[in-house]
Order: sequence, then structure tokens, then C-alpha cells
Amino acid sequence: MGDEDQTKSGHVLVLPLPVQGHINPMVQFSKRLVSKGIKVTLFTTTLASESVKAGVGSISVVPFADGSQFESSSGDEYMEKIKIAVCKNLPDFAEKQERLGCPIKCLVYDSIMPWALPLAKELGFIGASFYPQSSAVSAIYYQVNKGLIHIPVEGPTSLVPGSVTLEPHDLPSFVYKPDVYPALLPLVLSRFSNIDEADWLLFNTYEKLEEE
Repeated sequence: MGDEDQTKSGHVLVLPLPVQGHINPMVQFSKRLVSKGIKVTLFTTTLASESVKAGVGSISVVPFADGSQFESSSGDEYMEKIKIAVCKNLPDFAEKQERLGCPIKCLVYDSIMPWALPLAKELGFIGASFYPQSSAVSAIYYQVNKGLIHIPVEGPTSLVPGSVTLEPHDLPSFVYKPDVYPALLPLVLSRFSNIDEADWLLFNTYEKLEEE
């Protein structure tokens, strides 16, 4: 399918968190969209773009800024720099696509960057929050955020009534050992801060990922 036909099917901008474990699930999702005749652009840092270009097939990869200067930052500083870079560069790219007759219809963003949703709304895009971990892990974080799982976890728990009981050591490290990464748990939970406002929620799941 040519670019013109893909444009008629829609143009989706995919914004992954440019760190290991977050990019690949969104690249695989993007490939599925492309196979359905949808134009997809992966919008990521220059550093990350260099590592993914070889394996993305017909997905367009557009780099912004230079991710190399973010590497030595702490978690909060890193996320803030990513946010500033995206908010500066994405509107310009969107305007360019509009002029070229290939307007962006939807922004699919890593859920750990909830600030991307109001940006999408401001630019007139559909906002789709993508959860790269398994659904079970997302469910655990959601229940922690809602106060249904209390930290520190002192005994067995289950995600839903009747499901497999989980011991504390079965839980994600941010939940099982919150003192090890005290600054990162709030960041992980922030993905639920505007979950009710997203147009779509997309979860990365398949049987092998959830079997345990």
C-alpha cells in the first residue's frame, strides 16, 4: 500500500519512553498497525532512533533533540527533559505533517508519560495510552495506586477474587521493595493520573506473557 493510501487510512504518531523494555512493545504494535494499512511514525530521541531504525520495517522514524544528554540524569530529571523536548518538537512536526497533507490523527504514548495526553488534546489528536508491561503488572500497579494493595506488602494478595494468590516476592520490585527505588514508584503510578481522560487504553498482552 502506498503512502497516499496509508494517509487515507490515518496517520498515527507513536511516542515510546526511549529506554530498554519500553520501545520494543510499541514497535511491535506499530508493525501491526502498518500491516492494516495505517501510516505510523515513531517519534523518539536521536539516540533511541539509531538503535531501532534497522528493525522497524516500513515505520517512519523521526528523531527529536539528542537523547545522549539525558543518560546521566536521575529518573525525575530524565522524564522532565524528555517532556520538555517532546513538547517543543512535536507541535512543529505535527504542523509540518498537516502542511504535507498527512495530518496526525492519533498519538499513542507510553502510559508512563501521562503529560502526553493533554498535549495530544491540545493538538486535536486522539489520545491512546499504551501499557507496555503485562496486564497483570499493570493491574498490580493500578491497585496500588487505588490503595487496594497496601505498601509495604506484608502478606499474600490477589488481583481479583478467585485469582491466583501472589506472595510479596511475586510482585514487581517497585511494590515488593519500595525502599530500593523510592523515587521511581510515584513515577510508575503516575500513569494512572489521567487514565479516565484517555480516548483509548492499549495493553500489551498475550497468553505467554500472562501464564504465570
